[in-house]
Amino acid sequence: MKSIKEIRVLLLGIALIVSASAAAHAGCGEASCYSTQGTYISHFTGPGCSGTEYYYLPYDNYGYQCRPGLGARECGTTQYTVTAYSYYYNGNCYDAWPSGNTLSQFVRVYSQTCGEASCNKAQAAYISHFTGAGCTGVESYYLPYDGYAYSCRSSDGGGECGTTQHTVTNRSYRYNGTCYDAWPSGNTLSQFVTIYR
Repeated sequence: MKSIKEIRVLLLGIALIVSASAAAHAGCGEASCYSTQGTYISHFTGPGCSGTEYYYLPYDNYGYQCRPGLGARECGTTQYTVTAYSYYYNGNCYDAWPSGNTLSQFVRVYSQTCGEASCNKAQAAYISHFTGAGCTGVESYYLPYDGYAYSCRSSDGGGECGTTQHTVTNRSYRYNGTCYDAWPSGNTLSQFVTIYR
């Protein structure tokens, strides 16, 4: 039988493991990182949504750690004071602050590499589906295309796909270089895998 001290150490270890896996991981290059929790706004240090991309933590009363304006991303946890000149929201870039707007409590946004148990490189170019209008939001590939012959075919043949299947509500897709807002009210299907870039 384990002693009280041994049980406490065991429970502490389990709590730390659960806390770490549920909250953050270290994939973006910082000590810990959060995967995208939805799509909202990205701020940029340059005009035309150029420069370094950041997410502003005070949005929605600090309800999220990572809700940038574009696709599958991840955010670091180090906070910065940033002078932003533009932002990306709902498929559009806005040059809102020509002289700059300086605020604190920004976290850096990084492109997200596939952090799933297994991932597949894009096998060819075909169609990417998106959760937002204007080919914004989370990008995914629909496995039933061509009788399940491929595991990963993004619109431009780039990136990689996870293997975890999701039920997703999409509003747009990109095919042959053009974005189509095909489903303004959303089209929900299963058997999508997330595309990471």
